[in-house]
Amino acid sequence: MNGETDLVHCLILTNRAEISFRIASVAITSLEGDGGFLEAEGTPDDCVESEASEAPLCRSGDIAPGTFCHFPVQAPPLDAKNHRSEIVVMAEGLCTDRAPRPCTEVPADRNPTQENPVRVQWDVLSTPLLACWAAGRPTNGNSYWDFELTNMCADETSDPQAASS
Repeated sequence: MNGETDLVHCLILTNRAEISFRIASVAITSLEGDGGFLEAEGTPDDCVESEASEAPLCRSGDIAPGTFCHFPVQAPPLDAKNHRSEIVVMAEGLCTDRAPRPCTEVPADRNPTQENPVRVQWDVLSTPLLACWAAGRPTNGNSYWDFELTNMCADETSDPQAASS
């Protein structure tokens, strides 16, 4: 691996809806520092340590209900600063009736059918992204960056195990 691909992490998106979806949009918003996170081109090789290593890239096509895909994200460079962003991934699918989730949210007057499907969008992922590069900060032992339940980088005196519990 090189310095650039070492900073690619794969998010796992699971289709919990009852219809197939495609990725409609991705927004990464900086919350601290310059953010610096980007959607990465990525390949399945970037996700070898992930349970999604056999799954397709999310941008490669439809994701069937109950299956998952991986979504590579490039972390900011190792610059001795903390970076915090939020990623929101929107999915898009076609409803042919109002029974399956998320089609239950289609207004009654739209009445989706096989002949007249209704396109719907919903968020499939909304989560913070953290890169805690500031000097003396604890890091995840498996990678340079990770998702923190606290949505903040641990301070330099924190125990890394306590910060993630």
